[in-house]
Amino acid sequence: MGSGKETDIELAVKKIVKVVQDPISRFRLFDSLGRLVLLCSLCCVYSRQKGELEKTKSLLVSLGQLVKTVGKSVLEEAFPYKQGLILCKQNNNKLADETSICVGDFVRLITLSSELTLEIGSVQHREWQWLDTFLQCNRLIKKDQYVSAMKKLELELSQPLDPEAKAVLLCQFATCYQKQGCPQLAIQTYKDALHVYKEHHPVLLHLADIYDVVGQQELKLEILNLLVKMLSARSVRNERRMFTTNFEAIVMAVFQFMPRVTLVCAVHSLARCCAQIHRYKEAAEHYLKLLDLLKNIENFTLESNSDEPLLNTDVRELVVETVETLALAQRHSECLSLCDEFYPILSTDGMLPHLSQHKESETNKEDGAHSQHSLFSLSQHSQSPDEIINCS
Repeated sequence: MGSGKETDIELAVKKIVKVVQDPISRFRLFDSLGRLVLLCSLCCVYSRQKGELEKTKSLLVSLGQLVKTVGKSVLEEAFPYKQGLILCKQNNNKLADETSICVGDFVRLITLSSELTLEIGSVQHREWQWLDTFLQCNRLIKKDQYVSAMKKLELELSQPLDPEAKAVLLCQFATCYQKQGCPQLAIQTYKDALHVYKEHHPVLLHLADIYDVVGQQELKLEILNLLVKMLSARSVRNERRMFTTNFEAIVMAVFQFMPRVTLVCAVHSLARCCAQIHRYKEAAEHYLKLLDLLKNIENFTLESNSDEPLLNTDVRELVVETVETLALAQRHSECLSLCDEFYPILSTDGMLPHLSQHKESETNKEDGAHSQHSLFSLSQHSQSPDEIINCS
């Protein structure tokens, strides 16, 4: 697809906008205008999910034109939202209240998640107000307006909130501290978030990053050990809430406001941390198991969206890191074997399929001794979430 060529979805959305801009057509479609706005909004979401940034910008522009055309009354329409977005049913109650979702709420959150600014007003649905605050503050943080963001967050945190939502807002509050050069206050706020919701895995990533910044590598290692332990306990099961039941989750995931935490990335971070503090034997164990996990790529189909990478680095770089770590751990024979095993694929594209195919062909030749080492041979001093919260 050329960058200057409009796609079918862009053309379709533009056609919808053009039809609605015609007064006669708009009158005829009046009962369906709200659902047309929702449909165009969904197109923006899915385009962004696939990483098609230019197309998303084009769709957002069209969405803005559509919103300005339909008028305020359409944006105030309620729509069914019990088992996901239902676009095909006629709305019985035309106006939304604070317990129901209106079209304008949906559009506002999507536009706040992007660079588009529309004068839609505040979110009416009570349960979405925390997410509206989060997205507003995210914009303020991007503009370095940390004090303004913290005031909004402080006000929202004073309200009754779902534990997971509160943890997300506390992480954002901690980010404001961190951006202003207050790492200890940030650490304490991250711990508060962990205390509120112990299953919020991004908190552990944030803590690991900030411990790295302040030079506390041992604490970073403990955090990453705990993260791997928690992720392994769920058996690589995808616990992210699906779009059909939770719009907040898809906005957070699609627009990447919270770091995505996977077992693969957590183990890679743990391996790198061990190598960084010269624990080469532990690092080697984690690197070898990580390669084994990646070679069995089918194990990760539930954990990963096909449009998202399993690993935040090139697999060739990972192989090189593993070889270097094995050498430093004085496991020279395994180091040479690994070089022989992966030499044919180090200069190819599409690394993960090649890894999987090559591993399959080697299964009958190798006894896979290194894969017998447990990925989860954690330190005896690995802390629980409660111990991390109480750690001074």
